[in-house]
Order: sequence, then C-alpha cells, then structure tokens
Amino acid sequence: VVQYMVMAIWLLAHDDENKKLLGDLWAVDGLVKVAKANSNIKLKEYIVSALWILSTKTADGEGKNAIRVAMRGGLQYIVAMVNFDFDESGVYLTLVTLSIGILFELASQNEDIQNLIEQMSIADALLRCVSHPFSSPYLRVLAGGLIFRLTRRSDYLLNELKEQRGRWVLEDIYSSMLCSDDAQLRV
Repeated sequence: VVQYMVMAIWLLAHDDENKKLLGDLWAVDGLVKVAKANSNIKLKEYIVSALWILSTKTADGEGKNAIRVAMRGGLQYIVAMVNFDFDESGVYLTLVTLSIGILFELASQNEDIQNLIEQMSIADALLRCVSHPFSSPYLRVLAGGLIFRLTRRSDYLLNELKEQRGRWVLEDIYSSMLCSDDAQLRV
C-alpha cells in the first residue's frame, strides 16, 4: 500500500499545482519519515524518485519543496544513501543513481543547500560513482556533474578529493570520461 501511495505522489507531482499542494500538505515530510523507517530498497527508490520530482522547480520558478527536503532531514538521508556501496549485483545502483540525481537538483536550485551538501561526507561516494566498473554511464555523468557543481565555488570538497586522488583529480575524472570507450560518456 505504501509503495502505491508513493507512486501516486510521484505521478501527481508532475503537475506544478499538485507539486505545490503536496508540499503544503507535508508530503515531503511524510516521504522522508517513511524512507527512514523502512528497509525495503525498492520502496526507497520510489521515495527518492518522488522527492526528486517534488523538488524540481515549478514553471513559475518556485522551489519550496527543495528547501523542505533539506530542512526536514531529507538531505542527510539522501547523502547517506549515496554512500551505499554497490557491486555486480546492482542492488543499490538505482538507489545511488537517484540519490545523486536529486542532490544535483537540490544543489542547482539553492546556494544554501549546495553549501550544506559540500560540507557533508560525500567525496568517497562521488569518486566511487565516477570510477566504479559497475557504474552506469548515467550515474557517472550525474556524479561528474555534481562534482563540477560542488567544486567550482568551494574548495572544501575539492580538497577532500585531492587528498584521495591527488592534485589533478578533476582533470583525471573528466579526461577519463572524455577518453572512454563508451560513447555515452564522451558526449
């Protein structure tokens, strides 16, 4: 039943007016609470998808739900999911991909949210996402975009990345994408 409710929220959130109403009716809070209280990976994927669509700006530029996600504990929760390790089974791959996507959306909308994300423990996970052999091209591009966004104004994350991979970490990440055999990464 919960899964169908989350899917209904996701579907309703595709309309701007519904998105605003769902935010005003505490849908973000409810989704974050259900996600924290449940261990079902598929349900978590649906919840992150619903939060992502709820967090996108409306046609008139309103982005209150992004603030709601950040203020109601959703940001810490999403960063925790980005840190899930994945292997050849691919159990967490979709969840990590969705989590990187919503973090990119949130960071793109609000400078304060971006500042919060920059200060969180995310460097290891981002490096894993761009270099792990089981990462999909979509995950690599999303993670690469998030790294670019988070490092272009602040040195905090950049310094963490440099500590782990050396001085030329950003050049290494993007040149490996550009020189990849996978055409989807070279675009």
